[in-house]
Formats: sequence, structure tokens, C-alpha cells
Amino acid sequence: MISRLEGADEALVFGSWAARFEGEPGRFPNDVDVVVVGDVPLRSVREKCREVEQHLRVDINPVVIDTGAWSAPEAEPFVAHIREQPLVPISLDADPDG
Repeated sequence: MISRLEGADEALVFGSWAARFEGEPGRFPNDVDVVVVGDVPLRSVREKCREVEQHLRVDINPVVIDTGAWSAPEAEPFVAHIREQPLVPISLDADPDG
């Protein structure tokens, strides 16, 4: 679903779900934290996440960070905090079979 977001350069799962996926012990996550990197309105990301929430029956907490802020060597504290965590890429291929 996120693959259809115009302006999205990258999308990643972070937080507790990504940590469990990477093998870190802990409680099963109650939600999924997603960061979308690019020039995308948060409203558009939330709309796409609602579609996924209904399908998976799990809350999704999206954030959007512009490409410059994401790739800055001296990242803002929030961006640096996300980048230090386990990150699981979300495919942005519009046609994963093609």
C-alpha cells in the first residue's frame, strides 16, 4: 500500500516490532511504528496505514521525515533515535512480482 505513495523514497518499520523481528527479546508489540522518508503528506500516509490497519487488525503509527533530515550527518535527536534502532525495510516496489 505504501508503494503507491508518490514522493516516498523509503519506508521502514522501527520500534518494538522491528526489534522483535531482529530477534531482540521482549513482549509482543501492540502496534507497528513506520517511518516514511520523502516528500509525502502525513495525511496521505495515514490514509494508506488505515487500509493496512483494517487488513492486519493492528494499529500503525506513521511518521514522515523529509529526505534531507533523514540523511543529514548531524541528525535531529528524534531522527537520530529512530536511525539507531533496528529498522526493517518496507518494499516500495509497485509490482513486487515484476
